[in-house]
Amino acid sequence: MVFALLVALGAALLARSSSPSILASLGAPGVYSGVLQDGSLYEFQLPTHWNGILFLYSHGYVVKGDLNPAVDAGDIYTGAWLLDHGYAVAGSSFASAGWDVAQAETDQKDLLLQFSAITGRSPSEVIAWGHSLGGLITVELAQLYPNKIAGAVSFCGVVSGGAPIWNVDLAAMVAIKKLLGPKSKLQLVNITHPSQNLALAESLVNNAQKSPSGRARIALVAAIDGIPGWYNPSSFQPNSVSAQERAQYQWLTINDLPFFADYRAELEKRAGGNFSTDVGFNFSTALLRSPSLSEVRQLYDQAGLRLTSDLNELSKIKPIYAGNGPSQYLERYSAVSGKLSIPLLTMHTTGDGLVPDSTESVLKQLVSSQGDQSMLRQLTVSRAGHCTFSASETIVALKAMLYRIHTGRWPNLSPSYLNSQADEFSSTYNKFTTVNGSFFTKPDFVKTQPPPFPM
Repeated sequence: MVFALLVALGAALLARSSSPSILASLGAPGVYSGVLQDGSLYEFQLPTHWNGILFLYSHGYVVKGDLNPAVDAGDIYTGAWLLDHGYAVAGSSFASAGWDVAQAETDQKDLLLQFSAITGRSPSEVIAWGHSLGGLITVELAQLYPNKIAGAVSFCGVVSGGAPIWNVDLAAMVAIKKLLGPKSKLQLVNITHPSQNLALAESLVNNAQKSPSGRARIALVAAIDGIPGWYNPSSFQPNSVSAQERAQYQWLTINDLPFFADYRAELEKRAGGNFSTDVGFNFSTALLRSPSLSEVRQLYDQAGLRLTSDLNELSKIKPIYAGNGPSQYLERYSAVSGKLSIPLLTMHTTGDGLVPDSTESVLKQLVSSQGDQSMLRQLTVSRAGHCTFSASETIVALKAMLYRIHTGRWPNLSPSYLNSQADEFSSTYNKFTTVNGSFFTKPDFVKTQPPPFPM
């Protein structure tokens, strides 16, 4: 009883408030929630028969002004499966919405302390996992706290680190302004009116979509940024160039432009100014390395435009330099070093237009430069969409990490084996959810190399 009171007092130092039931049922199975010292919400769940292993979840990007609850699992089916198999799950909201990588690192560490203080027991193993921006945070946790975390699984994560993907996004915005609105007041960096800036960017792209020449240039922008010509996760990959361009247009207007023209202002405020640059970016090289090269050429031919002329005009644009302080901020809180001392498993869809799978190429190169490739494995699912994984695919990946931690070697990660493992789950686990509803799907792990990163 004395020990129970001591750990409860320790928890109070970390949290402003917690569920009233915690003191009455210290360490008992159930849901625990509260508020960390900096205002971040947290939640964790203990199963009836806890095996000592904790899965620490990091959620994706939350737009400022949206609800920002604590999330302890990527989807309800995976969360339920983990609890049913004796694993505890935990996650926090992070102190604020937006690109809150810096505070997320601290909040997740504090959550581990909170978990141990409340339960009176430290996990035997902690496995970090997360989606999208949470996938980057997961890699950051693996780099920062290898003594606390046994393994990490990043789903659809920004595994290139923050600077590379924001630099390429800036190059895409440069191309949009030059090719679609050279006389417009579109702000590329140091954005002062985010919502108006987004509306202007959307109008430029929407107007371009109405003409063959505009559609060709949209395809060029998409190719430069690594945006695939596949948008609908419940459909097959389009074969016609018109359908591919339509998909890229959807990615741009629905998913990407908000980050390019609006949300970057939130990160600029955090960083203290412009944090990205297009210095050294070669538009022609980026296009030549793109899987969409043939599509762009065909659309330019159909529109009667000279592709070389547009590329030449882009090459003449004065480069944009990042501020020293802001770029150092991004380097400090969103950089991936490639130096791994614990195993890292990543998973990406081939048709991700928000965080393209080419970011996986950057990670692979970074880890190779450090010389310990045995710590990294990368999985690919053939499907459109950002983070459109079924629960069965997700669980198979998490099980693979458990195997790696407990045996010291990676399991069979061939697509055929992974698909057979995922096929053993019921149909409930073989679906994914989008804003347009839920879709049933078969597991579709594939063996492929991610395309080269544009920059």
